[in-house]
Amino acid sequence: MIDVRRISILLVTLFILQLAGPMNSSAQTNPPQNAGDWTIPSNDVTYYNNSQALIQGDIHVYGTLIVQNSNVFVWGANNGDRNFHIYSGGELFFNDSVLSSYSSSCVDFIAHSGSKIYSDGSRFDTFCDIEVNSKNVYFNNTIFEKSRLNIDIDEVDSILIDEARTPLVI
Repeated sequence: MIDVRRISILLVTLFILQLAGPMNSSAQTNPPQNAGDWTIPSNDVTYYNNSQALIQGDIHVYGTLIVQNSNVFVWGANNGDRNFHIYSGGELFFNDSVLSSYSSSCVDFIAHSGSKIYSDGSRFDTFCDIEVNSKNVYFNNTIFEKSRLNIDIDEVDSILIDEARTPLVI
């Protein structure tokens, strides 16, 4: 005879496992193919590897954006038309990559308080202002070309900028 109790426990266990699965997974938010903002929602981990993107809008990072060996270009018609925001709780990992304006117009980059930036072997090019208001910032072997870097000392406990080349405003 079939043991109803064991089957019930097995079915309940399988049901719980199915519910737990989606809570532990992370989504992938790809850049838009046409004009529009690229938004990485909170609790989202997006990997962008060995690729090239042309963003015809702003970039908003609430979750985690990991860019590896890629080029990300932001297209705006006028200086300051486009913005790259990393909000509180948002994380940007930028490794061996280029983040640049697609045109000669510069882009604004703002790392809000509570955000995290890690950049290694990368280049930030043609930014009106790179405003860093976060305690969690690491730039290693990073080039800031045609860009103004502004670090908010009030929010920073310590600064480590290793092999970065740019005029610094601190």
